[in-house]
Parts: sequence; structure tokens; C-alpha cells
Amino acid sequence: MTARCVVALGANLGDRLAALRSAVSALNDASGITVTGCSPVVSTRSVGGPKDSPDYFNAVVGLRVDLSPEETLRVCQTIERQHGRERTVRWGPAPWTWTSSGSRGSNNRTRT
Repeated sequence: MTARCVVALGANLGDRLAALRSAVSALNDASGITVTGCSPVVSTRSVGGPKDSPDYFNAVVGLRVDLSPEETLRVCQTIERQHGRERTVRWGPAPWTWTSSGSRGSNNRTRT
């Protein structure tokens, strides 16, 4: 069963724009996922992490997903790791990070 999913992307280390572009491309290349749209990129202050964290570039990507929520989570986490994300500090700086929200039938979910 196909589901729609919205993924929020963020990057605040290195070439932030290149990281977001690469993440969108990797999502679209993943088996069972098709990118259906992408928002403009916006710059936001880092909130909740270490005080000296750089600003984020953020974008939202619409997806059509033929995977379970758990499979979608694994794909996103794999792409995140491939982009150098290490989860050592809660809300710490990241070359790439994501959050998703979507629905399959009547079930809504949010993953981070």
C-alpha cells in the first residue's frame, strides 16, 4: 500500500545546501521511495542544542512511500549515516538530519 510522507530535512555543518540536495537525491534513489515535491530552503537558528551550534538550512520534502514506517525509518537513518551523521549529542550539530510525518490509512506517525 502506498503512503504519503513529509520529511523535514536540516543541515548545519559543512556545505549545508549540498548536503540537502544530496539527501533529496538519495531519498529519490531509494527503493520504494519517490520524491514528489520539495519546499524552498530556509535558514533557521539552532534551538535546543549546544549554544555555539551553527544555523540550519531546512527544507521539507514530500514523498510517496511503498514501505512500512519501520522500513522508511531505516532508509532515512541509513542515508543520514551515509551523510556523516553521528548521534553523540542530543540536538547537536549535524551534516544532515530529518523528521517525518505521514499517514497510511488512518495511522499518523512522526519519527525522528
